Amino acid sequence: MPKEDEVSVYSERMYRFYVRQGIAEGIAWRYVSDIPLYLDQYNRAEPTL
Repeated sequence: MPKEDEVSVYSERMYRFYVRQGIAEGIAWRYVSDIPLYLDQYNRAEPTL
């Protein structure tokens, strides 16, 4: 399963995990919802090596 699919499938579970660990709900949601954007940018970036 590609990483993008894993993130979309497990985003709610990840959100609940972060909230249980004491992360504020808004911050946890923002982090979880920004992961797909980060992965998209990472995949489109040119290698620097």
